[in-house]
Amino acid sequence: MKPLIIQGSSRSNGDTGKIVDEVKICIDADVVDLKKYNISQYDYEHAYTSDDFMKVAEEMTGRNKLIFVSPVYWYSMSGLMKAFFDRLTDLLDFKKEMARQLAGKDMYVISCSNSLDPGQGFELPFAQTAEYLDMNFKGYLHTWVTGDMIPEEVKLKINQFVKN
Repeated sequence: MKPLIIQGSSRSNGDTGKIVDEVKICIDADVVDLKKYNISQYDYEHAYTSDDFMKVAEEMTGRNKLIFVSPVYWYSMSGLMKAFFDRLTDLLDFKKEMARQLAGKDMYVISCSNSLDPGQGFELPFAQTAEYLDMNFKGYLHTWVTGDMIPEEVKLKINQFVKN
C-alpha cells in the first residue's frame, strides 16, 4: 500500500505544496490536501455535520506510512492540521475501533518555512499524538524554501527522510 501524505496548508500550491511535490518525486505516495476537505473543529458533543474527517481517517487506516506536512505557523502546526489532530485524538472517545486501527502505523512529520530554524518543539504534538494512538513516531524533518526554489540540500534531506 502506498504511503499517505497529509498536507495541512492554507495554500495548496504554496511552499508546503512544493515540499509535498518533492516528497512525491522521492516516493510513490497518495496525497490528502486538508484544504480541500471540510474538517470541523473539535466538539465535546461529537456533533459533526457535513464533515469530511471520517473519510480522511478511513483513508489513513489502510496505510502503513503516514507523512504529515505542515507549514510552521507561529512555531507550531497550521490551524488546518491542528483541527485535524484534535479530531484524531477524538476517535478514542467515539470511534475506538477506528482509532485502534491506527496503532502500529508509522508517522513522519515534515515542516516547511522560509527559515532554516523552525524553533523548538514543533514536532512535540505529533510525537505525543502518535504515542497516545500507539503509532510509531519515526521522525521529524524541517524544510525550507528559498525564493520559489527548494535548495538541493533540502531535496537531499527529504529523499533520505522519506525513504527510511
